[in-house]
Amino acid sequence: MRDLLERLHHLRLYAQAADADWADAKRKFEEDNADLRQRRDSTQLELDEATVAVRKAGLIAFQETGDLAPGPGIKIIMRNRLDYDAEEAKRWAMNHKMALSLNAREFEKLAKAAPASFDFVRQYQEPQATIATDLGPVLDEVKE
Repeated sequence: MRDLLERLHHLRLYAQAADADWADAKRKFEEDNADLRQRRDSTQLELDEATVAVRKAGLIAFQETGDLAPGPGIKIIMRNRLDYDAEEAKRWAMNHKMALSLNAREFEKLAKAAPASFDFVRQYQEPQATIATDLGPVLDEVKE
């Protein structure tokens, strides 16, 4: 038993030392690469802002022209959406012995499958702009 306890004791000490070394190495890495992390974070922020701007421009062009491909590398897809009163949907689910609380995902599957059964649900399409992953090949198509 003593041998087992001694082994466990030494392994715990070794694991604590390894954890401390790992934490030190991680801290040092983060300190040494703070500029790289800052550059990555600021670039990601700019990328996110540019993506939103391109999507917005694509949606505006779609609204003006109705074109589902309003620009090179930009496509509009129409997403089916549902609009309903959550409390009324919950009452419906409870009346149909389907739930004690509303599972929105399951409810929406049912409402999409049999829309006539849900007179309080309005189904509509919402445009969503998608952007090609590789814009290099389409840049030549873009006019200033």
